[in-house]
Amino acid sequence: MNIYDYKSALKNMIDSTNDEALLKEWTSRMEEDYKSYQQKQSDANNTASSTEVTPDEKSGKDDTSGYVILESGLGIDE
Repeated sequence: MNIYDYKSALKNMIDSTNDEALLKEWTSRMEEDYKSYQQKQSDANNTASSTEVTPDEKSGKDDTSGYVILESGLGIDE
């Protein structure tokens, strides 16, 4: 089954049900499941964004901003 088949099956099952108590129970369960799904998606997005690589990390360049160049007096920078 693909996603459209699942949606259709759920819609058909709901449409064929006239028991109000059962529909209320399904609604509360689905709302809880959907909230849990949204939270997992949000957590996954936050985890992915916190582990993103910066452009310098992608290019493999080292951060040399803290390096100091010493002159040896021989005309060669060390």
